[in-house]
Amino acid sequence: MFRQIVRAFVLRERKRMELQYELDFLKNQLSPHFLFNTLNNISALIQIDSKRAESSMNKLSQLLRVMLYQVKDKYITLQEDVDILQKYADLEKLRLDDSFDFSFNVHLENPNLMIEPLLIMPLMENAMKHCVNPKGKSFAHVTIVQKGNELRFHSENSNFPRKSSRKDSGLGLSTFEKRLDLIYSGSYEYSVNIVDDVYISDLIIHLKEENS
Repeated sequence: MFRQIVRAFVLRERKRMELQYELDFLKNQLSPHFLFNTLNNISALIQIDSKRAESSMNKLSQLLRVMLYQVKDKYITLQEDVDILQKYADLEKLRLDDSFDFSFNVHLENPNLMIEPLLIMPLMENAMKHCVNPKGKSFAHVTIVQKGNELRFHSENSNFPRKSSRKDSGLGLSTFEKRLDLIYSGSYEYSVNIVDDVYISDLIIHLKEENS
């Protein structure tokens, strides 16, 4: 019986370590992916508007400073994660003209509730990156609501994915879904729909009690 207990303990610890390794690997994939896409945007801006490109670099510097310290943590507060999303959106808006319709509505019952860093970033990035309509008005509307242990993300955006960036965006979304499966298996709902050229993302997460 003692040997069985020890064997079960060893197997459980090995599984826990493998899970943590995979989670760390996925999180470390996300940051370079985000940086690569942002630098591509700034590089394109340099040829069009050098002042806006300079402003973008300053905002990117501020965002990276936050990310370098916070993404290393296992958990950060919901407010900190939302602030990162806001900074990212501000950075993305610099490459868009004044006709771009953007809204970012946040309602947090407990802003100090803990969450894994950058968990929602791929959804935000996807909404901002693929909404540009070259022949008409572009928009992205994002809502984040937290009540109790339930976190809801809802986004609607004009759907005009760039062919050259489909492979790049795949990493962010595939990493996002793998992290969800590993951390919140059986405790989340995620759906994507396209209705009348509007891309709609919905995510509901039941946060773990130990994160509070």
